[in-house]
Amino acid sequence: MTQSLIRARHERMFGKGRSRKRRLRKSDDIWLALIAKTMTILDEAEHDMRAMTRDYPPEVLAEYLAAAAETRRELEAQRRDILLNPRS
Repeated sequence: MTQSLIRARHERMFGKGRSRKRRLRKSDDIWLALIAKTMTILDEAEHDMRAMTRDYPPEVLAEYLAAAAETRRELEAQRRDILLNPRS
């Protein structure tokens, strides 16, 4: 990858690095943001793995994609739990 693609991906995943005022946030908001970033990184990794299918044996790719799907299900379950049962 070229440097510009890495920079573009970073901006897409984490924003443009603007300095923001710090404010007190609820732990649920922090967890939801962390889950969203993790899902974004997982999406990018899955995309990269699919793009490099010739570099990996099919069983390695299948195992990775199955693990990614399970991780995605776990994160979605945690996200749903937070949204349905908010803490004060």
